Amino acid sequence: MEELYEAEIMTFDHEFGRFIDYLKQRGIYKQSLIVFLSDHGEEFFEHRGWSHGHSLYNELIKVPLIIKFPQGKYKGKKIEKNVGLIDVLPTLTDYLDIEQQRQIDGISLMPLIAGGHFPVRRLISSSAGCLFFDSTPKRIAILFDRYKVIYNFPVSAGDKDVFREAGLPPEPPMFEVFDLEKDPRETHNLYPGSKTLVNDLQKELKDIIKRVRLHLKRSRSPKIEFNSEELERLKSLGYIE
Repeated sequence: MEELYEAEIMTFDHEFGRFIDYLKQRGIYKQSLIVFLSDHGEEFFEHRGWSHGHSLYNELIKVPLIIKFPQGKYKGKKIEKNVGLIDVLPTLTDYLDIEQQRQIDGISLMPLIAGGHFPVRRLISSSAGCLFFDSTPKRIAILFDRYKVIYNFPVSAGDKDVFREAGLPPEPPMFEVFDLEKDPRETHNLYPGSKTLVNDLQKELKDIIKRVRLHLKRSRSPKIEFNSEELERLKSLGYIE
């Protein structure tokens, strides 16, 4: 499984290299603004599960985010703080001085990149309420400072059905708390010894859970029709047989 994944990465790396070479050959690489990121990672049994979509451990949600600014500006700058992909859009609109036409989630990372003030905040990651995967296990994670708190909804029969081929990971406890500085691989759950920390988040958690449950109640996966070309593409990616 890992070798297949590494082969996939090598293939992408090769094609991305061709893309960069093309930009350089055309003389437009230096002035180009390039954002390199990933939507999710993959689990290879680190937490007794496979694939993705079923948990919020770092092997799934800690992804690359690299921004190459024109003329090499901010080259070599490394950000240590937790940021989210949700921040990419406001960062780009801020850098390009594009007025936002509506309220969007996330905040601009430009003050952080430029070495200015950046607010202390909590990042929320969720595997709940996805329109195309109503039956995946529901999880909510809150990241702040060096800690991550995960709230796990009870696993339903529908959740188990989703993993009939990949194998269902073990059902975790309701709360998981990890000190990411001391335990980056998230192997030691600090709960219930860290109840105080969880209690401090109860109001925020309850509000998120309430919104998730309301969303799940209202949303149902729409029926989507694919043409033959789209079906072949999905087959080639392994999403359907």
